[in-house]
Amino acid sequence: METIPTPSDCTDGFFEAFWNRPEALLDPSVRASQSMWALLPPGVEERIVGRLREALRSGAWDADTRTPFILDAAFSRVSAARWSSGGVSLAETSEPSRPD
Repeated sequence: METIPTPSDCTDGFFEAFWNRPEALLDPSVRASQSMWALLPPGVEERIVGRLREALRSGAWDADTRTPFILDAAFSRVSAARWSSGGVSLAETSEPSRPD
C-alpha cells in the first residue's frame, strides 16, 4: 500500500484538498459538490461550518492548523498480485486481480 499525500497547494475539489484553504468550505456551492456532506445527520453540517467560520474569524485555524506542508492521510493506493493461469504472479499492478 502506498500513501498518496495531498499537498497544501492542491487545487482539486475533493474534500481533503481544502485542508489548507478552508475558507472555500464556507461556500455552500463548494460543499454541495462534495459527497461527504450529504452523509451527515441533519444539523451537523451547519455546526461544522459555524465552528469553522469562528475558527477562521478568531485566527485559531491559522494558529493551530495551517501549514505549508502536505496532508498524509487522505488516499492510499493498494497494489495486488496479478492472477495468471499458472498461478499468482508477483508483478505489481493497479488493475483488479482476476482470472484470465
